[in-house]
Amino acid sequence: MYFAKILERYPANRIILLEVRSADWWYSKDGMIRDSRKRESDSWNRRFDFSFRMAKACLPGCHIIEFPKGVCADENHRWGLTRIHYSDEFYLYADKAVRTITECLKPEDEASTLQRLKKEVEQTIEEKSKKALKKTVDKAVEAKRLWKYTNFAKEMLVSGVGFDNMVNFLNARGISSCAIYGMGQAGIWVYHYLRKHGFTVDYVIEDGYKTDDGGKAVGRQADPYPPTPFIVICDLFNIDGIKKKLSGRGIISYADIYEMTIGNI
Repeated sequence: MYFAKILERYPANRIILLEVRSADWWYSKDGMIRDSRKRESDSWNRRFDFSFRMAKACLPGCHIIEFPKGVCADENHRWGLTRIHYSDEFYLYADKAVRTITECLKPEDEASTLQRLKKEVEQTIEEKSKKALKKTVDKAVEAKRLWKYTNFAKEMLVSGVGFDNMVNFLNARGISSCAIYGMGQAGIWVYHYLRKHGFTVDYVIEDGYKTDDGGKAVGRQADPYPPTPFIVICDLFNIDGIKKKLSGRGIISYADIYEMTIGNI
């Protein structure tokens, strides 16, 4: 038998059994957390559980390094992504556990140290997973919102729905001139639409951009921006980042074109 052959070569107290399991989750290269399809993971783990029960029964007295809760696989693993290619926390824990065992401590001291190491890595894994989960949720929320923005922009640019609301928005606030941030297709439409309806576009904010009628343009990183009573944000794919930058510069009079035409998301 396989285990009998091992015991012929090594006494039980010289054998270390390192538990492994299929990870239910994995970290992507950009630090988000993904599902490993739990049904398949459970199938793997039933086989792992059977194997380790047999190993423990056949190797009484061996040293056991328990598998921590919450371990995730990692797409950044040097050998690529699989269910048993874990994030670094697991390997650091296993290394510390092996070093503890080779110090030949008293059994009770070894057991308590291994349990402490396991609890410590579980806490580290939990903290990392929470951060990755928050990043994943935030990304999903942003993607959903961008999808709504995209559909809105398509409808507005194709049919013109909502432009009248933009004029009403500015008129209701007594705004007769403004700047435009972002000169993609939406920004170009807004630029010409506002000028057509009597508004003054003080300047546009876009890197390396020149208007087709000689209007003033400044780069996105210009600091400070020239004076203007209001900024219309037309970059639909970086709304929050732009608002954060503007507010960080003390600029408070701005809105994105969705807010000005349809309503808040």
